[in-house]
Amino acid sequence: MPPKEDRKGLLPPTATPVPKHELLTTWEVTLHLLKGNIGAGALSLPYAFAKTGIYVAPIFYLGIVLICIYNMNLLLYCKNRLRPERGMSFGDVGYELLGKHGKYAVNVFLVGTQLSFCCVFFTVVATNLHAILPARLSKDFQERQLILLIFPILLGLSWIRSLHKITPYSALATFAVLLGIAIVFFYSYVYAMAAAASPAYITAFGWGRLPEFYGTAVYSFEGIGLILPLEKDMKDRNQFQPVLLRTMSFILVLFLCLGELPVLAFGTIENGSMTAVLQRYFPGWSVAIANLLLAVACLFSFPIQFYPALEVLEKLLARQGYLTPNIQAYNDVLPYRPLCATKCATVAPPPMPKWLEDLLSTSQYELRRTLFRSMLCTLLMLVAICVPNVGLLISLFGSVGSSMLAVILPPIFYLALEKGRASIVSWALHLVIVVIGIVGMIAGTIQALDDIVRTFE
Repeated sequence: MPPKEDRKGLLPPTATPVPKHELLTTWEVTLHLLKGNIGAGALSLPYAFAKTGIYVAPIFYLGIVLICIYNMNLLLYCKNRLRPERGMSFGDVGYELLGKHGKYAVNVFLVGTQLSFCCVFFTVVATNLHAILPARLSKDFQERQLILLIFPILLGLSWIRSLHKITPYSALATFAVLLGIAIVFFYSYVYAMAAAASPAYITAFGWGRLPEFYGTAVYSFEGIGLILPLEKDMKDRNQFQPVLLRTMSFILVLFLCLGELPVLAFGTIENGSMTAVLQRYFPGWSVAIANLLLAVACLFSFPIQFYPALEVLEKLLARQGYLTPNIQAYNDVLPYRPLCATKCATVAPPPMPKWLEDLLSTSQYELRRTLFRSMLCTLLMLVAICVPNVGLLISLFGSVGSSMLAVILPPIFYLALEKGRASIVSWALHLVIVVIGIVGMIAGTIQALDDIVRTFE
């Protein structure tokens, strides 16, 4: 464990900026941590537990999540050792410890992780809508067709420049996921009590399923990017670490139960969305409403998750000149000029629809931004169509992006910070964590890609 950090930073002190917004209380930080970590990916845990085995999965999941929680505290320690008096981002810590390459690695994987959330939303919406379709329609419309049908909605949401009008709907997403988890627990209990015999489930240990499970487990704890921003905005920063440990411990217990109890009740689970699985066993209105709410919530969450990645990418493109030159308006390109200065001077121009007027007055910079967003959204849609299985997508993205951010980078930062003071035991411990992350990332990616290829056969 890293030593307790002192309040004197290793970097030159800077003036602490006056906060422009009200600082967060302990309860507000707790709610943000819950909201940032409990997402739609949590409902894929029963699928991963069922494939890995009811005995191995909880032990393996506990080990992975404890590493993730430890690394969250490790990242917080590194930040407080560098600059305890002011806020720093994940990328700032990487820059101070590893230079521009450290910041570049953090930003690349943060952007990739955010885009992976958006890609998963395509499949979650399609899977949950498909679950509530009537039997006749469900045969005619598969998940791939539903992804194409919802694409225009998500494309339009990706064009939104400001999230002030949509941010309140993020609370709907959190409510829908919590409702889905509650319904999963309730119907798992009901089905287990009514069953005459125990269902058939996997009990044997198999190394072949562990890499895929690793990706899903790491993906479920998706909130490491929130740690430093929340610590910066908390009213009493000294209380942040205890709040973090309590909240993460609660989420760990919740996710262990969410992964294990449905498997004990239903046995084999073949869908990455547990609420969609429940629709087969309990085709009633309560499960249907839960599926519909989860689908709608993911629709509104899409631009919220899309926005952070766009901020980074659009700044990079603007810096490279791909979004410029900036032509202020097209008024000079297609102006309205009278044919005759004397006869037509008093003739008013014909009325123009507002949407056309707004289009003609749009700058080339904004048009290029819209085109870039459309291309990126289309690419995410194509990936989701190729892999409409929610569980496989989560395993793939978790192995690649979440593994780097949550498992590999924090111990590397710590060793770079304490390279002259860390003991041999500390070096060995953190290098083992890095090796586990690298092996899990490579093996999980290969396993997920192999399973994806098998879906086409």
